[in-house]
Amino acid sequence: MTSKSRFSHFTWGLLISFMLLTGCATQYVNKDPTGQPFPDISGQGLDNKMYRIPRDFSGRNILFLLGYKQDAQFDIDRWLIGLDMTMS
Repeated sequence: MTSKSRFSHFTWGLLISFMLLTGCATQYVNKDPTGQPFPDISGQGLDNKMYRIPRDFSGRNILFLLGYKQDAQFDIDRWLIGLDMTMS
């Protein structure tokens, strides 16, 4: 291996190491949403109706179970079982 080749490998290794070490360095402070209005969102329910949240549900006590990723269905099912047990 020539010295130019070794220098090139070293440079690339240094650059990649720098990128990996600094790529995860940014930290974000958690926000406290207390007192903030719920953002306006819309979507289709399981009944195929379109809903606008919170407008369509204003004045009512509502518990929303939003699946934000594919594997969230398991967690939602567990919540629904627990809620069903409290209603009987």
